[in-house]
Amino acid sequence: VDDRLTAYVVGSAAGLRAFCDERLPDYMVPAAFVELDVMPLNANGKLDRRALPEHTLSMDDFEPPVTETERGLAEVFTELLGVERVGRGDGFLALGGHSILVIKAVATAQRRGLPLSLFMMYQHRTLAALAEAVDEQIATEAAAKAAPQVAAPGLVSRQEWRDAMERHHVPGLSVAVIAGGELVEVETFGQAAAGVPVTGRTPFQAGSLSKHLTALAVLRLVDEGRLDLDEDVNRYLTGWQVPAGDGPVTLRQLLAHRSGLSSTPGGGFLPGGPVPSLTELLDGVTRIEAAGAGFRKANVHYVVVQQILGDVTGEPFDRLMRRLVLDPLTMVDSGFGQDHPARSAGPVAHGHDRDGEPIEGGWRVRPDAAAAGLWSTPADLARVAIELRRSALGRPQALLRRDTAALMLTPYEDSLYGLGTVVDARAETEFGHGGTPTGYHGLSVIALRSGDGLCVMTNGDAGEQVVKTVAARLRSR
Repeated sequence: VDDRLTAYVVGSAAGLRAFCDERLPDYMVPAAFVELDVMPLNANGKLDRRALPEHTLSMDDFEPPVTETERGLAEVFTELLGVERVGRGDGFLALGGHSILVIKAVATAQRRGLPLSLFMMYQHRTLAALAEAVDEQIATEAAAKAAPQVAAPGLVSRQEWRDAMERHHVPGLSVAVIAGGELVEVETFGQAAAGVPVTGRTPFQAGSLSKHLTALAVLRLVDEGRLDLDEDVNRYLTGWQVPAGDGPVTLRQLLAHRSGLSSTPGGGFLPGGPVPSLTELLDGVTRIEAAGAGFRKANVHYVVVQQILGDVTGEPFDRLMRRLVLDPLTMVDSGFGQDHPARSAGPVAHGHDRDGEPIEGGWRVRPDAAAAGLWSTPADLARVAIELRRSALGRPQALLRRDTAALMLTPYEDSLYGLGTVVDARAETEFGHGGTPTGYHGLSVIALRSGDGLCVMTNGDAGEQVVKTVAARLRSR
């Protein structure tokens, strides 16, 4: 299916691509601009869509790749996107890419010797700009220079961030900056809700960032000997069982999104409305491929993990996560309880759609809390990133044993995903996770060697664009 966006323009399209690049999020920038003398109309005076010309790039608009790096990246993108060609001015997201394909693109490029990173994919819109960044990285690595710092105290370009928030209709932003393995600064901008400013203690819904913390909790229980990553999980489950299939499903496969299970209902539920139980979410789950066959990111894996944790420990999930992760890391503004907005020390951030309008209900209730139910702040998420780095470095009194932490940070070749963690393991290993629940967007990332990183949370569906602006500015310092 060709899901690229095409713009049909009466008159000249000159300058429109640059204008769209500046004003619109990547997913809304047309892949092609087709110039028309007049829009075709039907007998009723309405647009005749069937009379529009085929939506392909003209040779006049298409610039073929020039450099070796451009050609290499173009081959990767055409393979993953199923398009005939990718030009110098084309963007991966504009051509139909999405977050899962971004991860696969980075993994494929790295296997071909191109030091492409997740950050590069989110910083550079066009093939030409992306290839230039890759070439710069090749030169840097060849010269054995130190990787650039992610950030340093004293943030700049606050106005640039505010401009990005306004342009993409994102009401609120909170940023925590990590340098040398320490939380060094927290900055906040905009509103959590109408008339309520964002503060450093304003909780946001974290979405899939929840998986990162859930994996940390599971591995704490592995260290305690209460769980085995390679045991058949049906031996842990009492109230629900994984359907029979080709071989057992293990915790390792669940944490790495490789269980082969079908999806559960996603997106959450309106506050005050009916909310299914965890076992009701799992009703109807089937085996759609062999366990361990491949990577398929889906909440179902962590719904099963949540059921396992409840059956093994007998503790409610939110209370268990507080005991294993939140309290040990002094995450006082975070919680997995779906009543957190009522229990929070201050107002929580309300979600907003891509037009900046409040979403119905303000947020979503997530019975699948292990997958997407966390409320948190960037400052609290920074504590997780710093602690996992400490564990991976074998520091004293860390939450995880060093070899256990290494399991979280060891990515599968086809996915860049370890256990509950996205890992870009090149010259400077960077790891973390993102989250895109309805009405919000967040990111946590830290570099293993330097200890530099950032955690960003927004309360807008288009928050990804603001996060990219923040990350690009900080990494340029």
